[in-house]
Amino acid sequence: MSSRRRIFVYLSLFLALFSFIISPPQHAQSGQGRSEISLEKAERISDGGFVIVQSGDGRTCRKMTGAETANLRATARQADLHSISEGRLNVTEQQGLKVTLRGTQQLEMFPLAKQAFLRAAAKWESIIQTPITVIIDVDFGTTFFGEAYPASDIIGATADQQLLISNQYATVRAVLISKAADARQVQVFSALPATDLPTDLGATRNVAAETPVLRVLGALGPVADPAAEAQYGDPPAIGFNSAFTFDFDPSDGVEAGKIDFEAAALHEIGHALGFISNT
Repeated sequence: MSSRRRIFVYLSLFLALFSFIISPPQHAQSGQGRSEISLEKAERISDGGFVIVQSGDGRTCRKMTGAETANLRATARQADLHSISEGRLNVTEQQGLKVTLRGTQQLEMFPLAKQAFLRAAAKWESIIQTPITVIIDVDFGTTFFGEAYPASDIIGATADQQLLISNQYATVRAVLISKAADARQVQVFSALPATDLPTDLGATRNVAAETPVLRVLGALGPVADPAAEAQYGDPPAIGFNSAFTFDFDPSDGVEAGKIDFEAAALHEIGHALGFISNT
């Protein structure tokens, strides 16, 4: 599809979840604001994702290039996965976000990395109170879920799960308004253009969003189900390259010359949840 035909607006968690981070949306609690967003013709955006790279200027998290996408967004994960989140938290005690991490056998060889992933997920769970469950695949080692890293400067990568929804901007706007947490947020969402959004490439009625955002809006079920949602591709995936030197426990400070693994994992989980921006 040409870039001109794919003009769309990114719906990020900065917009959709800003006040939901504090408390669940009041309107949603009362049963109002049911989503009418249709995913019947939604398509997975195949070139989405982020890489953390080492450069002369330090370390940068940026969008994947075409070559990186080809190597790091395989159509099927080349590694067996198993949940590493069981027993971490009593589900009956959890009222908001639940992050289920699925790890590889390669990750099991690095228990410190595994525990840092779990701590990073728990931090997101402690902040976001919206009652959805997401699945994120995680890996650490010499490969990214069985695929070789395409360049020696890649510290880590996130393959996201982002859907393009055609011609439904007005519907998404209406759902945002109906699910607003308070009068101020109603005012903010109502200030968005009513029917389409002007851009320097032309007006668009297309919206792109990460699947956790679509769960918040009711377009997807609140609990991720990779089998039932297979048409939308694999869940988000985050991997880090063991060729680099990491400090896995920042509680006593980060050792000079090492990368704070937990902070990097926290950052990349944010991308998988929908904290993104694009120009």
